[in-house]
Amino acid sequence: MPEAPRSKTPLSRGARVDRGPAWLDIRRAPTIRCHSRTPTAREQGFVWNLCSSLYEPALDHLVPLLLSQLASDGPLVLIAAAPLEIRAILDGARRAGFTGEDPGRSIEAEGVADWRPVRLAHHLYVVRTGVGKVNAAAATTLCLERLRPGCLINLGICGVLPHITGPAGGAPPALLETVLASRSVYADEGLLGPRGFQTTAQLGFPMGPFPDPAIPISDSLEPLLRPLAQNYGGVATVSTCSATDGLALETARRTGAIAEAMEGAAIAHVVAKFNELQCAAPDGGPAALGPLARFAEFRVVSNTTGDRERQQWRLKESFGALEHLTHRLLSS
Repeated sequence: MPEAPRSKTPLSRGARVDRGPAWLDIRRAPTIRCHSRTPTAREQGFVWNLCSSLYEPALDHLVPLLLSQLASDGPLVLIAAAPLEIRAILDGARRAGFTGEDPGRSIEAEGVADWRPVRLAHHLYVVRTGVGKVNAAAATTLCLERLRPGCLINLGICGVLPHITGPAGGAPPALLETVLASRSVYADEGLLGPRGFQTTAQLGFPMGPFPDPAIPISDSLEPLLRPLAQNYGGVATVSTCSATDGLALETARRTGAIAEAMEGAAIAHVVAKFNELQCAAPDGGPAALGPLARFAEFRVVSNTTGDRERQQWRLKESFGALEHLTHRLLSS
């Protein structure tokens, strides 16, 4: 441990820690006030690191309730594909008091590289995957191996699919509304033939330890996150976005989803397989298990799907809504 910096006005036992909002954790860049002046950045950094290393367990009650539940079994990882999504997430995290490990410098979206987790607090990371299923799966695998997170939430924007009248009824999501995925659905892994589309499971090749082609939200996350969502339903994971009416209708009918994006099912798939491997002991005996990772996909509707010329877009505003959603996740 580095030696405490010496000062003409040393930090005394009566020094006050200003936590800001009631829920704000001392781990998030506290401000230390002395009797007569504000300490130097070096003094601030020393006290911040000291508090982080010694008092994190005792300060858990200062973390927002929802965040403490999401990160109860390991770090919470917020995963997004694109730089603008990451920027919105970081802006929302900053509003909630999470600026990164360095109390004197905020993390910017330009400093987040694909596949490399960035730590915002001891219990909170953000990961940019890059667009598409392969990027998402690879980044998630690295994240699980390195961080052993307790919860992963895929945040981002999505396109709303045409409304297919069914037993569930209800109206389709509107632009800028939030969608919590009840299941993340592979939309195009399978065979398209004269008799229609068949999933890989129907062909005898199930993709993983889940009801092909959909991976449901983790049971314990649904009641925690659903109060923050304006819509709850399947989200299709596509390789080709629906820019014709025919493809949008086919995707909606094939998957029963209410929106489409490009990463969710791949992330959920890796989490499900990782958990399965965690449960399998190498010698065939009972596995000694810690907590398994949980997954949810949570998105903001940025556009309609269907004919490209008639699509409606609210892209800029959707990133603002994603920032607001992140802030609610981290401060509720």
